[in-house]
Amino acid sequence: MPIVYRIYSNGGSGGPIDYSTPIASVATTTFTTGPLSAPGDYRFGVHACNSSTGIEELNTQASLRISLDANGNDTGQGPNVPFALVTRPTANGGCRVSWGYQPRGQAAAPKTFAVYLTPGLTPDLTTPAASVAYVPGQPSFGCQLSGLADGATYTVSVASVPAGGRPTSSVVSTTVVGDSTPPMDVDALIVGAIP
Repeated sequence: MPIVYRIYSNGGSGGPIDYSTPIASVATTTFTTGPLSAPGDYRFGVHACNSSTGIEELNTQASLRISLDANGNDTGQGPNVPFALVTRPTANGGCRVSWGYQPRGQAAAPKTFAVYLTPGLTPDLTTPAASVAYVPGQPSFGCQLSGLADGATYTVSVASVPAGGRPTSSVVSTTVVGDSTPPMDVDALIVGAIP
């Protein structure tokens, strides 16, 4: 029974592995990719396949992750990137930030999440506005930020921070518009009987 190994990837998009089309088939238990573009969050998986029958086993355990920062350094040995980031302006120039975290496939759990608030549309990941502790098994996290100017646009970014203290290079970001003006007071109330 001649065995080949089909290699699959996510193409560096940061999403799950695309098992619909292999990027390569090899007869040995080693595979070398071509140059990987940076930055990129790559995942690779392998399935054994009978080359005579085409029958392929479908495990998802034989996989690995390589996460490259802008300089080509592998940062994939840390926690996963947060997802589903949502921001909502709150009273008096505040902002409620919430996100999810999925530990499946992580190389290490985060210790905290760094939350950044940057005026404008370009994230500045120099100094976090807040730090939120990671709780294993908890699927979602959040915090309250303050100091947003009325009508100004801000970029909110969240990064996973491993025990070593260096945030992962891949972050999730979205925007929010500050709303420090409260709604107008009610100035009239009309009451009527319902028959």
